[in-house]
Amino acid sequence: MLLDSCSGSSRLFPVVLTILVLPSGPQYEVVLKGQVVPEERGNPAAVPGSCLCPGLAAPSEVPPILSNKQLVAWGGVTLGRAVQQKLVLRNNSPNTTHHLRLLIRGQDHSCFQLQSSFGQEERLTRHRELSIRPREDVVVHLLFAPTRVACALSKLEIKQSGVRPSQPGIKFTIPLSGYGGTSNIVLEDHRKRSDGYVAMLMGVAAGHVSKLCVCVRNTGSRAAFIKAVSYSDLHTRSVMDSSGISLSPSQFVLKERTQEVITVLMKVTQREQTRCLSANAVLATVCLFCGDEVSRQQFRRLLLSNPEAGRKILSQNSLLKGLNFNERFLGEEQVLEAYDLPQSPNQAQLFYGNLSKVVLSVLGSTETLDSGRSGLHVQPSLAVTRRGSEADRY
Repeated sequence: MLLDSCSGSSRLFPVVLTILVLPSGPQYEVVLKGQVVPEERGNPAAVPGSCLCPGLAAPSEVPPILSNKQLVAWGGVTLGRAVQQKLVLRNNSPNTTHHLRLLIRGQDHSCFQLQSSFGQEERLTRHRELSIRPREDVVVHLLFAPTRVACALSKLEIKQSGVRPSQPGIKFTIPLSGYGGTSNIVLEDHRKRSDGYVAMLMGVAAGHVSKLCVCVRNTGSRAAFIKAVSYSDLHTRSVMDSSGISLSPSQFVLKERTQEVITVLMKVTQREQTRCLSANAVLATVCLFCGDEVSRQQFRRLLLSNPEAGRKILSQNSLLKGLNFNERFLGEEQVLEAYDLPQSPNQAQLFYGNLSKVVLSVLGSTETLDSGRSGLHVQPSLAVTRRGSEADRY
């Protein structure tokens, strides 16, 4: 603050103190005011003990507006779609109603909107005014609707109107971030079932190795990472031993609008041959865990500073427990997508929450295609791709 007492009268120059939480937290602006009390010659000036500036309330008289989030991060959103998130504001005052003005600012403000409801009518705007009664919580709905394959950054500005003209309100901002465009993994030429894809191995015989080729295509607008894991029993989460089945490649990065073939080799034992005597015998379940490669790289950067971040949010019975995504994936060096979003404290939740799971059930039959050869027959099917919102849905 700047004070001028040279003219013989006290003059006040208010300034704004900006408080920024690093590296990517909210920003607060507080107006500071002070006053110089002129002193008489030979007598020091008497400074009031309660407050230097008349009209300014003591700190205890200015209750804060509390927020349940320091920033709001979406991760990836498919172009043409909008994803909503909620922010809760609380008036911590026991007896004062506060009036707030909300405004979305920033370089990508057009991608973010405030959603308000008036009866049955919904409005999408960049600004909104609201009043919060003492001890009341108000839910603010925010929408992210990206228009291009790029990162988006903005901020929600929340300004508190002053209780009195001489007492300016406090303004603070909450960063908003997300990126447009996502990957989308499908399996080509496989039969659809309610719980995923189905492929049929024909001519299953003990002591022989059966081969299955799975064509994986990324129809999305961003590169995808894929990690393939085979299970003997998906319900009990029993992973098959590598001596009985191999997947190649088992983890790789697939650029947008490209495809890769996973070769599945299964060494058939008497147990598998016996199971094939019954109809629809499942020899193995292959799960493809996939997501946006930019999200995985951001997650890897988080693990450099917090190696335990991923383990803390997964339950003991999660299929993702024990899977390592913090290692080299085949083809990752070919992806040059820019990802300039700030590191988010909930980056691990964003990564696991946006993972997809593609399920391929491998059925077996001892019957052969013809008397001249035995081997593999893959029946046509479609994909069932699941994108969840919680890490423990597996």
